[in-house]
Amino acid sequence: MSFRGTVLVLGAGLRVGHSTAALFAQHGYRVALVARSLAEDLADLDRIPSIFLAVEQALGPPNVVVFNGGP
Repeated sequence: MSFRGTVLVLGAGLRVGHSTAALFAQHGYRVALVARSLAEDLADLDRIPSIFLAVEQALGPPNVVVFNGGP
C-alpha cells in the first residue's frame, strides 16, 4: 500500500477518534494520535501549536486533521 498522507487525530480516545484513526491507517495514511491519556491534552489550548510541530517533525505536515475533542 502506498503512502497517502499524514492524518492528525485530535481526541483519539476509545470510540470515534480511535476508530477514525484505525480507518485512516488501514487506507495507507500515517496517523498521529492525541488523547488525554497520551502525552498531550487538548484542554490546554496553548499546547496545540507544539502538537502540530511534533507531528510535522515526526511524520511530515498533516494533510488531514480530525478534531474529535469533547468535554
